[in-house]
Amino acid sequence: MFSFCWPALLFLPLAAFPQNAAPDAAGGHSFSNPATAICAAWAGPATDGEKMRRFLEALTLDAYVSARHGGTGFNWRDITSLLARVERICTAEPARSLAEVWQERKTAWHRGSWKANTVRCREILAAGDCNEDAFFFGIWLYAYDQAKDGRSEATLQTLPQGGGAMVWEECERTPDARLLDVLRRMQGK
Repeated sequence: MFSFCWPALLFLPLAAFPQNAAPDAAGGHSFSNPATAICAAWAGPATDGEKMRRFLEALTLDAYVSARHGGTGFNWRDITSLLARVERICTAEPARSLAEVWQERKTAWHRGSWKANTVRCREILAAGDCNEDAFFFGIWLYAYDQAKDGRSEATLQTLPQGGGAMVWEECERTPDARLLDVLRRMQGK
């Protein structure tokens, strides 16, 4: 579906992520905070030009809901199918909380081999720097960590410049470290 590399985090356009959650001049809604976003932000399926932005928002939302409700597993393919179901519900009920709808529909809290608390750097290194699973897990884990710390607003906008390359380099130095610990250490936590 997507082909990215960890160092590509350097090039994610921050402009692709909406800056505010208030209705725009035309009355439309955007997604900037998974804690406060409403379904109107995802009413209807994404157009071709919006698909990647919406998918990255879904990564953030899934990480937020997982962190709040004890989920630790990650599989981006689950997120893709869940996103389609949530878009249909949001079209019918645009005033509902997006996080609430996501939580109700999410049934696989611990599915997938990528686990927030157990993935080690050596697993990321073994996957390779252009592995979709590893790449999306890295974004999800960053948002998961932010949500665990009580932060959720504009998570993707706070990805550190060159974050993917820095994580990759740190993992090469400490292959037995948990990836979550590496991310936290790099943020001074």
